[in-house]
Amino acid sequence: LNEDEYFMILGRLRHPVDPIRCVFTATNPGTPSHFLYKRFYEKSNPTRQVIQAQTSDNPFLSADYQEFLQGFTGQRRQRYVLGLWVQYEDLVYDTFNRAFHIRNVPGPFRRIHGGVDDGYTNPFVFLIIGETYDGSLHVLDEFYKESLSPTEKLDRAKELAVLWNINGFIYVDPTAPSLIKEFRHGGLRVKASDNDVEKGMFAVRSRLEVSSGGVPFLTVAPKCVRLIHEFESYCWKKLDGREVPMKVDDHGPDALRYVCISLPHPVRGATSYLSGMTTASTSDESKPTSHSSTGKVRIARLSFTKRGLLRV
Repeated sequence: LNEDEYFMILGRLRHPVDPIRCVFTATNPGTPSHFLYKRFYEKSNPTRQVIQAQTSDNPFLSADYQEFLQGFTGQRRQRYVLGLWVQYEDLVYDTFNRAFHIRNVPGPFRRIHGGVDDGYTNPFVFLIIGETYDGSLHVLDEFYKESLSPTEKLDRAKELAVLWNINGFIYVDPTAPSLIKEFRHGGLRVKASDNDVEKGMFAVRSRLEVSSGGVPFLTVAPKCVRLIHEFESYCWKKLDGREVPMKVDDHGPDALRYVCISLPHPVRGATSYLSGMTTASTSDESKPTSHSSTGKVRIARLSFTKRGLLRV
């Protein structure tokens, strides 16, 4: 049951009843970004009530079934036995943590970039991403919309570019050449990103790493609810004996991946902007256009190998 279907059911409560119109539902817990969790746990409303229970609260379950459930571990035990709303196991970005990665960052930003994942049946996604002076990235805003024509996609992209003063590049999936051509003809600064999925996911994961001071090099604004939901839902699956990312809840993460793989990664030892550093020294191509610098932090380019990262 998704949110649209849920509200469709609510819209069918047209007959008068005593004492109130109501819907009773029962479900296993989902992730904290699920619409039911937000509606019943995060938003206080006297007309809504949650009865949370553990499996052991059911007096009709047999002893052998209760014993069987004790074999559940990890997230499955937390959900199906303890009745807790927790994020999925086997997440692609399993280090994503609301406590560290969701926050508002006012800047200053050296550059503003765009990340685009194309789609029609699936949503067209445009992420607005600020790059700070130490090379950290902050997702400022998101745009998700299905069934847009190429002209409508260009119009939305131009509106966002003006609204957020995008002075970097818009990084797009290279398998969408017609969209790239449309954007370029429309006057946007576009680059086809590297579509190496493994390398790109590594670029995102490495930025999600939290330093000993509790500071990551990638953060997301609280308003980006769909991207946050996908971070907490995008999972691996088994295919022919190997793990591959599922092609579900991957649209925002893909748009983010196109940006992360295209920009140099900050040195882990550098001081993050969240700790007060505001400037950086990089190549001429990435120097700021509208901000002055008062200090320097070395940003090294990193080379990816199967063994990890090599600084070059």
